[in-house]
Amino acid sequence: MAEKDYAVGLFDGSCRIYNAGHELLHNELLHKDKITDLTFMYVAQKCYLATTSSDQTLHLYEYGTDKALHIGYIGKYKQSLSTIAQNSLNEKMLATGAADGSIILWALDPPASEPDKKHKKRKVEISELEVRKEITGVHTQEVTAAQFVGANQLLTGSLDHSVKLVDINKGVSTASLSTSHAGVCSLDSTQSLVFVGLTDATIRQYDLRESALKRTYSEGLAGWAKSVAINPLNRHVLVSGSYDGKVTLWDVRGDRKPLQRICVQKDKVMATGWNGPKKIVSGGSEGQIYVHSLMFDYSESVSYTHLRAHETSLHLVCRLLLEKKKKKKK
Repeated sequence: MAEKDYAVGLFDGSCRIYNAGHELLHNELLHKDKITDLTFMYVAQKCYLATTSSDQTLHLYEYGTDKALHIGYIGKYKQSLSTIAQNSLNEKMLATGAADGSIILWALDPPASEPDKKHKKRKVEISELEVRKEITGVHTQEVTAAQFVGANQLLTGSLDHSVKLVDINKGVSTASLSTSHAGVCSLDSTQSLVFVGLTDATIRQYDLRESALKRTYSEGLAGWAKSVAINPLNRHVLVSGSYDGKVTLWDVRGDRKPLQRICVQKDKVMATGWNGPKKIVSGGSEGQIYVHSLMFDYSESVSYTHLRAHETSLHLVCRLLLEKKKKKKK
């Protein structure tokens, strides 16, 4: 799996895009308030960058082969938007979570026109995105994490101490996981297993089929588990980033001790993500982005080297996500 370009959302509302060699490709102020989530997505064979913000908007820009942003869309909502997810089985559908506990579905209809290759810095054309459906009553507090797990099923986490499996057609919850007295900061899933980062400095593994808690990982953590991400080639390896400044690697099959402490940053870790199976990107309140190169032997321990890639001019890193290669439809 090749390394990809990656995007970093900052607290000043700007977005930066870097290539696999950590060179800055693009830097633009997109929002009036902090970027809360972002993702690369594909629609009609084109790559788009989607971002959500506390300024109550969803932005969508075509990310051209010239590494510039073209043809923009803006969706407006009545509350701060905190997380975003694309439906891989219906690529024209996006879901966002809001501060009031609502789930908003957006229908995308990008134009067929090609960007003007001769004018890389031309003004971005802006159109409006419309809300397809608003789902309320599933959560009572902010929806902080979302992930599609089927064509019509959305997994959501909230500060109301719950993870829900939502039928987006009916607009109701079909399964619920209680996280006791801890709010959900982040989640990732593989098959029926759901890994949840919580405000009580723990990461919990649930089996969605049984609605049962399987394991809790907490050794060495002393702050919110703000980010969790499963390795793209090994579903047994998980990376977490927490408010105590720690980036931690876990083998979810073994005991509940960390597999490796990758690094300890000076301030809160707000985001972690995999760029291929052997590199982890992390960032946070320290205002710097780190790239961690790993050498895996999946049956043994993990060794690593730690590289500081670049700084973000003292802006706080809020969220980062890595470009994913579009899966070919069978």
